[in-house]
Formats: sequence, structure tokens, C-alpha cells
Amino acid sequence: FESRRERRRAERGRQLLEFFHRELDALLPELERLGVTLALENLPYLQGFPDEDELGTIRSWYPDGPVRGWFDTGHDHVRGCRGWRRAGYLPEARDFAGMHVHDSKGNDDHLPPGEGDIDFARFRDFAGAVRHVVLEPSGSVSEARLAAGLAHLRGIFTGP
Repeated sequence: FESRRERRRAERGRQLLEFFHRELDALLPELERLGVTLALENLPYLQGFPDEDELGTIRSWYPDGPVRGWFDTGHDHVRGCRGWRRAGYLPEARDFAGMHVHDSKGNDDHLPPGEGDIDFARFRDFAGAVRHVVLEPSGSVSEARLAAGLAHLRGIFTGP
């Protein structure tokens, strides 16, 4: 069963979608004039907007327009651990401008790849299909741990 907090978040999400649609309609001509893509990142909080379903709604408004998602592997993992996203959710590259890559152990994210619980092989095709892939570990990660994380990713994303 959904908690009261999750029900309130769903209602708030519906309200935010209505407001956001009006604001995006006003902003869209300027985005198109400037050739700018607005990328909306998935956040690791229940109150984060948009969630994956809300992003799908937003993308349906502008399927060929300059509004996309920005997928964050660690944030997605935290949302999954907390039961705030659909089990087995896998983003579709056509809906995203790029991704932040970092690992997560439970709710602790921004770890170097290979130090947490994320199965990066799930994202191999996605990473190859989006325009931007950005490594985003914590600023406290040592150079050696970062190098090991990059090697871990190379083995997965560029391997056989």
C-alpha cells in the first residue's frame, strides 16, 4: 500500500504537471530560438519532480521538442531502494539528453563506479545512445578510486 506521504506526493505531482505545462509552453519558443535543450534530472527524493512517469507525460507534450530528461544512475538506485520507482525501470534514450554516472550502496550515492550495488551493464546500450555521459562521483573520491571506477566502466561500456 502507498503511504499517506506517497499519496500526497502523487497529488502534488499532478498539480506540478499542470503548472509546469503552462510554464514550458511559455518557455518553449525561447528554447527553440536559442537551440537549447532543457534536461530534467531524476532526483533521489520522494518530492523530486519529475519522477519517471511525470517525465513520460512531459515528453508526450513535446516528443520532438527541446525538453528531455537527464538520467542519474545513483539517484535512480536510491529511488529504487526506497520503493519510489517502478521495479525494473530502464530509461529510453530517446527521452534523455544524457546521464550522470556514479554508484550507490543503498541510499549512499555518488560513489565511484564499482564500489556500490548498481549493475552498470543494464545501462550499456543507454549510455551508448545518449548524447552526454558524465561521471559524477563525490568530490571526496580519491584519484585512485576514480581511476578504478573509470576502468570498471570502460570494461562494461566498451567491452565485448
